[in-house]
Amino acid sequence: MVKHKMRKSFPEIIKGLPEADIPVDGVSAYISQGDLHQILFMEFENDIEIPEHSHGAQWGIVVTGEIELTVDGKKKLYKKGDKYFIPDGTIHSAKIKAGYSDITFFDEASRYKKKKVSKQSISIENIDHIVLTVKNIQRTCNFYAEALGMNVIEFGKGRKALYFGKQKINLHEYRKEFEPKAVGAAPGTTDICLITETPISILISHLEKTGIDIIDGPVERMGAIGKINSIYFRDPDGNLVEVSNYESPNNGGEPCNLLWKSL
Repeated sequence: MVKHKMRKSFPEIIKGLPEADIPVDGVSAYISQGDLHQILFMEFENDIEIPEHSHGAQWGIVVTGEIELTVDGKKKLYKKGDKYFIPDGTIHSAKIKAGYSDITFFDEASRYKKKKVSKQSISIENIDHIVLTVKNIQRTCNFYAEALGMNVIEFGKGRKALYFGKQKINLHEYRKEFEPKAVGAAPGTTDICLITETPISILISHLEKTGIDIIDGPVERMGAIGKINSIYFRDPDGNLVEVSNYESPNNGGEPCNLLWKSL
């Protein structure tokens, strides 16, 4: 089989059209769809022989290469700039040379179907980090380390983050943020929920000893994979922090249907 490296026969505005579903290796075709007809912009990378067949009327003009058409028993070679016409219902066949392209009008709206575009499966596994914009980075580090036992780490050029589990909270100083940043980045605009295996009763006792006011809870809420028991308090910038225990996690790790029904 002869293959030909195709030059660009058609501009991008043509290649932006829906692609025709033609299950032949080395054939590309783009459909301009009308109510009663189709216009195809076709390119052939390989030598191809098309056996005898018939369909509605077809008119075409050769853009590059050559095609040998046999129409109603009469054979003719067409080259660049030549036009051809195949009447409705006429038996015909073709021998197409690699590198051939043409523009073809079919007098029927459903000669070819549009190729189905396969959708790539997207799957997000977890949150890696979020960013808090704060007035005072050191004060924030001290608060989360004392209240929730987070580890303060440094990275980059003197940047700081709060590390816990398999994720972290990066810290930006207000009006000295790193780019890119959220459009409305400001202290006190975040609401987060953190999961702990420490019993809530022990956490409440700990927070009370450190002088942190609990503003709500313990109260039952719905987490990502099941029911949670939560308490709420605020950090030094006024961000709302929810800390929770799972009551009976969904072992499959799938979102709880009740959660989506409530949204």
